[in-house]
Amino acid sequence: MRPSNDVIVGSVDDVLPLQRTDSSVIDSPRNNVFIRRCGNETLLIGLKYPCSLYFQGILEVNVLAGKLMSHGYVSSSDDKRLPLRLFSLKEGSAQYLSTTEDSHIFESELEDYDHCQAFQDSLKDLLECVRPVGCIICVSSKKEQYNHWQICLDRHQLELFPNLQKTVGFQMFAEAERLLDCVRDVKDGSRILGKLNTSEEFDQVSSQILSCFVSQSDKGSTCKTIVCGGKGVGKSSYLKYIINRFLNHTSSVVYIDLDVGQTEFTLCGCISAVIVNTPLIGPNYSHLKQPLRSYFVGDANPMQCLGAYINAVAELFKFCSNDEQCCSLPWFVNTMGMTKGLGLDIISMVIYHLKPDHIIQFTSPHRQDNFSVTLTPSFLREYTPNLPCGTLRDIEFDHYNIASVSKIQNRSVAQPTAARLRECLAVIYLSDILSRDDMEARAQWLHKCDNNTLLQNKNCIFGDIIALCKKVDDLTNICYGFGLLFENPDSHEVAILSPIGSEIFECADNFLKAPVTFKACAILQHFKRLSGAIPYFCTMDVRLLDTDKRNLMKALFLFE
Repeated sequence: MRPSNDVIVGSVDDVLPLQRTDSSVIDSPRNNVFIRRCGNETLLIGLKYPCSLYFQGILEVNVLAGKLMSHGYVSSSDDKRLPLRLFSLKEGSAQYLSTTEDSHIFESELEDYDHCQAFQDSLKDLLECVRPVGCIICVSSKKEQYNHWQICLDRHQLELFPNLQKTVGFQMFAEAERLLDCVRDVKDGSRILGKLNTSEEFDQVSSQILSCFVSQSDKGSTCKTIVCGGKGVGKSSYLKYIINRFLNHTSSVVYIDLDVGQTEFTLCGCISAVIVNTPLIGPNYSHLKQPLRSYFVGDANPMQCLGAYINAVAELFKFCSNDEQCCSLPWFVNTMGMTKGLGLDIISMVIYHLKPDHIIQFTSPHRQDNFSVTLTPSFLREYTPNLPCGTLRDIEFDHYNIASVSKIQNRSVAQPTAARLRECLAVIYLSDILSRDDMEARAQWLHKCDNNTLLQNKNCIFGDIIALCKKVDDLTNICYGFGLLFENPDSHEVAILSPIGSEIFECADNFLKAPVTFKACAILQHFKRLSGAIPYFCTMDVRLLDTDKRNLMKALFLFE
């Protein structure tokens, strides 16, 4: 088939950045990617096995024929979860679309698509290019639906959306990138530096645990898996991968997030249990969910709230063990990246409460990032934790060790700080609210605070993020969500802007300051178009506030 105005044949490597790499010759498969325009903003893409197409952008994908695999999840034309929404943005490794070796493609798969003749002709052309093994997908960009993210991120000087690169060479592929508003590359290409990848150990361990689950599911047993290791070793990426593998065989799984510093579904400072029923293809801010149960512990570092953290872990496992839905699903537990100090004691406490079937321990090439011991059953039976929990003498589980490739493959990509990622997550969580510039648009999210409601933290001011909790006891707070502390400029009543519904908000009786803050300049930008007095709230001597907050108070003309 010849390249024409609406057909692209070849490899992504046919498009080179203007700043070429040292290697003038790119060795990659040819004629493995076939693209045809289908409407103003939609493309038909054929991937011939073997092929991996990496991208940065926000795409919606429908599988028309064959099998498509993305980060462990395999989809075909009869997948009830279609269309898939895929996120691959700048602050992280690029996601990919690939084929599988058993993705045999047949012409009969395309007979159900009753479209115009031009569409049918395009499908047939792509079928001839990718058969006998490959897939055909329909792809469109969904970036416009997330413009409110960009509005808020710009105000916080955060960059998530990729910039299209100027290209030379095979210009038709550049046109395809423009239509989808994304950047694309092949596995060994140079257009995208940080690419998500998996090792053979990923596949082997995932397959073994999945096999155990399938064999035990008929007996009513719950498969419980803990993933542990140091910071930045790839725990979160692996958990998404194995969960996606499981979602090929089960409708849902339980994700228990014990990492209060880098949470997956909520803002930081919480541990939570979430029911996951759709594939996780993207960073944490792309799949924020309302947890089945969440406990607020008060800080992004458990060492600053150790009593509350220990109590919350016990309460969360107790809740899940008594929940009928959780008891029928496989569990996956993400843990803190603490490997030194009390790190061993904390993971031992988690193991005691969970009684896992499997533990996956990641090891980094940097020894200082690892646990000093291998967390095998034989070691734990002899170990006595320095935290209040029982002994592990009867513990039994399968232990797997996986070597991390995270830092090796991403060393050329500048990684954002943990604090910056926490701010980004909060911006996205509140983006529906913060992207609106008038009170009428924000009215649906405005919740008045009862005058009897006590703000426990005496240094809360306008613009602080507040955890909306229900107090159980001095150490236990069930968290329903988060909001932004606010004063109504008309009535001067203290209120909270939050995306949670009013019925859930009314359950909260304890408002606590969250361990994530916005910069003063960004807060002023969010509210600069409000009429009347700029809202504020302060309950302590401003001289005791940190520099950033003092600058905010000055900007609000509250003191010199």
